[in-house]
Amino acid sequence: MRCSLKLLALFGVLVASSVCWAQGTDSGKYKGIGRTPTAEEIKAWDISIGISGKELPPGSGTPADGAKVYADKCAMCHGANEQGGIGPRLVGGKGTLTSAKPVKTIGSYWPFATTVYDVINRAMPYDKPGTLTPNEVTR
Repeated sequence: MRCSLKLLALFGVLVASSVCWAQGTDSGKYKGIGRTPTAEEIKAWDISIGISGKELPPGSGTPADGAKVYADKCAMCHGANEQGGIGPRLVGGKGTLTSAKPVKTIGSYWPFATTVYDVINRAMPYDKPGTLTPNEVTR
C-alpha cells in the first residue's frame, strides 16, 4: 500500500513537472499573435448586471408585447403556460427549496429581477443565445 502511494505521488510530480516544462518551452513561439482588446470591446463583453440594476440598458414593454415575445421565442422550450417542456418550468416552486424535490423557478429560486434579466440576456433563446434585444428581454 505504501509503495503504491509513493508511486502515485511520484507520478503526480512527474506529470506536473512535464506540464510546467512544456508550457515554459512554448512561451516564445506565439509572439506577435493577439492584441490587447480596446476599451469598446471590453465594454461590449461586459454584460454583468448587479442587483441594483444600474447596468441595465434602456428597455420597455407591455404585458401584451411580452406575451408575443414569449410565444415567439420562449414557449417552444418553456411551454405555452410556462409549465416547462424541453426547458425548465418558470412558474410555481415557492416553498419547495427545502423539500426533497425543490422546484427552481423565477418565483422560488431567482429573487432579483436583475438576475432573471441577466440569465435571459446571456442565454436565451436556447437555440440563439444572446440574440434578444433589451426590449425583448424586459418584456
